[in-house]
Amino acid sequence: MDQFSQPDVATPSYRRKRSVRLFGVRIGPRRQVLYAALTIILSLFVNFVFLWPVNHFWALMLISVAISSVLFSDTPRRTAIAGSAAAFAISLALYFLVGPAVHVERVNRKWLVPMNAATPPNICTPHIKGGLPPDMKLVLLGDSGVLVHAAQNTPLLSVATCNAASLYENDAGILLNVDDTGDDGQLIFRLANNQLQLSGGRAVYQERTREHGSAAINSENGDELLRVTYLNPQTLRLRGTFACKGHAPVRIEDNKPVAGVTGSCLDGHGVAVP
Repeated sequence: MDQFSQPDVATPSYRRKRSVRLFGVRIGPRRQVLYAALTIILSLFVNFVFLWPVNHFWALMLISVAISSVLFSDTPRRTAIAGSAAAFAISLALYFLVGPAVHVERVNRKWLVPMNAATPPNICTPHIKGGLPPDMKLVLLGDSGVLVHAAQNTPLLSVATCNAASLYENDAGILLNVDDTGDDGQLIFRLANNQLQLSGGRAVYQERTREHGSAAINSENGDELLRVTYLNPQTLRLRGTFACKGHAPVRIEDNKPVAGVTGSCLDGHGVAVP
C-alpha cells in the first residue's frame, strides 16, 4: 500500500501584540498611544498653567516623570531606563539654564497713591516757576531732579553701565522700574512696572504706608534698599542704595549730593553716576 505522506504546510504563527496592565485594566497598543499622548498633554497643561510660574524645578521634574511613565509602559525596560535618565538629565540642564521661578508680589490696588505734601525747594524750582505742566512729573534724587514727560519711559538713575531706575507715566498712573544689583553684579531685586520680583535667593521684603503714599524695599536685616514717596500728584522722591558690578554701592539720600555727580535739573534723562 502506497503510503502517502502529507506535505509539510507552513503553519502561520501569530505573534500576540504586546499589551500592558494599568490599574488592573489591560491596555493594548492603540490605547497605549492614546494614554501616552494624554499623559504628556496633561502634564504640559498643568506645568505651563499652574506649576511653571511658581516652581521651575518641580515643573521640569513633572514632565520627566510623565515621559518616564510613558516609556516604562510601552518600551523594553533597558530602553525605558535609558530614556528616563536622559529625560531627567535634560530637565536638570534646562533648570540650570533658566534658573528658579521669580516670585512676584502683586498688589490689589495702585502701588502708590499721591499724597498732599508740598514739593520741597529743589534745584528745578527756578526752571518751573510757573509750575509743572499737567503732563509732566518731577522726581527728586538727592540734590538733583529729573523731569518726566507723560507717555515716555524716562531714565532716573544709572550707575556705571547699569540702568538702575526708570519711570513711565500713562493714564493708568506711574510705572516704576528698578534693577538693584550688588557690587558683585548679582541682581538683588527687580521692580517691574511696580511689581516686586525676587531673584538670586536674596531675601527682601516690601512695606507700604497705610495710605500707600510711600513704599520701601528692605533687606532681610532691615536696611533700606529703596524708598519711593509720592509727595503729590506731580512730585516723587526716590532714595536708596544702588550698585553695579565692580562699582562701590551708591547711596541716594534726600537733598544730599550724590557722590561723583554735580546736582542739576535734568529734562528727560536721569542722574548718571560714573
